[in-house]
Amino acid sequence: MKLKTLFVSALLCVASASYAADFKKGLDAYIQKDYQSALREWRPLAEQGDVRAQYYIGNVYSEGLDFHAEAVKWYLKAAEQGDVNSQFALGFMYFKGLGVPQNFDEATKWWLKAADNHRKKAEQGDDIAQLTLGEMYQLGLGVFQDDAEAVKWFRKAAEQGQTRSQFKLGFMYENGQSVQKDYAQAHMWYNIAASKGMTDAVKARDELAKKMTIQQIKNAQELAAEWVRNHQKRG
Repeated sequence: MKLKTLFVSALLCVASASYAADFKKGLDAYIQKDYQSALREWRPLAEQGDVRAQYYIGNVYSEGLDFHAEAVKWYLKAAEQGDVNSQFALGFMYFKGLGVPQNFDEATKWWLKAADNHRKKAEQGDDIAQLTLGEMYQLGLGVFQDDAEAVKWFRKAAEQGQTRSQFKLGFMYENGQSVQKDYAQAHMWYNIAASKGMTDAVKARDELAKKMTIQQIKNAQELAAEWVRNHQKRG
């Protein structure tokens, strides 16, 4: 019995390694925009019910091949299995009428499912879920538009070092959206995101600096440096 268990475990390890290799080949091809090769690697996995492969095939058809009806088919397969990214994407397809008749009720239905799933993950500390939930509140996708909730979730993710959330939080401070307009705070968050190579953050920081005094910029830079020091200590 023990030998049989070890044999089964070995087979599972081989299967897992094979899956990872096939998925990575597909991902490499996708990044290179070699969509046919990506489909060749992912389709067998997707047909076996793998939600990640189904979601990415949806992306190939939606973003790469402009075949929206086929994208909807694969997003739906993954969304019905509870894949959050596919639920969000499917809502977008219905909202825009891509591959399906435009239907705002269906869009809202899928965005609500995505929001509920993101909220569960966000409350458990998942920074990507926190970012996505913040964006959903900012735009009113599947939830009532609420800048205060957006700021709340952007801040949680930003404090964990999530770059796009740091950029988003800078934007909220620059424009006074559910926070008091504060150029120093905005510059600080833009600067932190920019330090990680985010070009949008670099541009936003430099544009904002034109509205600030030399002293304000100095204060913002000190705030950014202090934030980085504090978070390095935590790490």
